[in-house]
Amino acid sequence: MTDLLAEMGSAARDVRQVHLDRLRGLGVPISWLADAFWHEPYPEIGLGPAPLPPFGVSCCESVGGGLYQPGEGPLHVLLPVVEDGALVDLCAFRSADPGNWLLRVGNGWALGMDLGLSPHLWGPVHVFSDPLDWLRGCGEGVAVLDWDSPEIRRQLDAVPEVVCSTPAVASVLTRALTRPVRIPKISIKEARNVA
Repeated sequence: MTDLLAEMGSAARDVRQVHLDRLRGLGVPISWLADAFWHEPYPEIGLGPAPLPPFGVSCCESVGGGLYQPGEGPLHVLLPVVEDGALVDLCAFRSADPGNWLLRVGNGWALGMDLGLSPHLWGPVHVFSDPLDWLRGCGEGVAVLDWDSPEIRRQLDAVPEVVCSTPAVASVLTRALTRPVRIPKISIKEARNVA
C-alpha cells in the first residue's frame, strides 16, 4: 500500500532554495505557497496542527497508464491532490514540461478540490491548463488531472460560470462536459403469474 503522506513529507523535505527559485522564475508567487499551504491545517487527514506540505521534489519514473513511482527518473515537482479535506493522490510534473503530469495512484481528478467547489457556487470557477498554471494562479480554481473522470460533470455542472486559462482548455472542458453519458441497455420483462 502506498503511503501518500509519507511520500509527500519526504518530497517536501527535499525542497531546496534552488527549487523555490525555479518556481519563482516560472511565475509562481512563493509567498502565496507559504501562506496558502504552510499555515492551513488538515486535521481530516491526521496531520493535526501540522499543515500538509505545499509541494515537494522527487525523482520519479513513469510506470505507464499515467502513473509514476519514486525512483531513478528525473526530478519532478510533487503536489498533493486533496479532495474534500482528504489526501487522495500526488501529482508529479517537470517544470520544463508541465503539460505532462503523472499521478501516484490514479485517484485524483483535479488540483484545487481541497474544499470541493461549494465556495464557487456564487462565482466563476477558474480552470487552469496544467499544474504549473494552477500554481501561477495561486490555486484559485482547479487544474483537471483526469479529463475522463466523471467527477468533471458532477462537480462542474453546479457552478454558474467557468473561466478557462486558454482556448485549448475551454475546448477540452466543453468536450468533457458534453460527452454522452453511457446508459445501459434497458429492457422490459413482464412478470408471469404461475398458478
